[in-house]
Amino acid sequence: MKTAYSLIKSFENQPGLETAFAPSKSRSSLKFSLYPEGIPLGALTQILGAGSTEAILRLFSEYPEEKMAWVEERFTAYPPGFVQGGANLNGLLFVESGEHFAWALTQILRSQLFKVVVAASALRGDGVELRLKRLQLAAEHSQSALILAAECEGPLWPLRLRLQARQEEGRLILTQREDSIQIKEAIS
Repeated sequence: MKTAYSLIKSFENQPGLETAFAPSKSRSSLKFSLYPEGIPLGALTQILGAGSTEAILRLFSEYPEEKMAWVEERFTAYPPGFVQGGANLNGLLFVESGEHFAWALTQILRSQLFKVVVAASALRGDGVELRLKRLQLAAEHSQSALILAAECEGPLWPLRLRLQARQEEGRLILTQREDSIQIKEAIS
């Protein structure tokens, strides 16, 4: 029976295996005019603040050929307003999920049809951490950007990025939130 040490040593003669189990160092992202670093794909991003919906609509308008989804517990979106914001309704799915909000998000991500999925309602209640982790894994598997457009109860460690949207001198500005630094340190 081989020991762990001898098994590891046997890999030394196999080129490429030394990085086979290492996590990917580079992550792809969607280029975004309001946030030059881009919105990470395969991850959870939270966009909050006055102007968050406008920022998300700007992202939609920059990718008119991509399929996107807008999911809410109770439908409040106004599709003609999305068109005014530059979104292409031909590639946008609106979902009213009712009490099955997290389940609907997970199924949409698992379909691997949508480049961006927006969770426009808050995740709350018992088991939020588990639901966030499931969503994070589904987003990672589908290489979709899941954007949370509402506050979440519970821990924030599954989030890759937290952004703050605000209007300043008539311009929409998107900046990384101060509390994002803590998230990065927890992930590293």
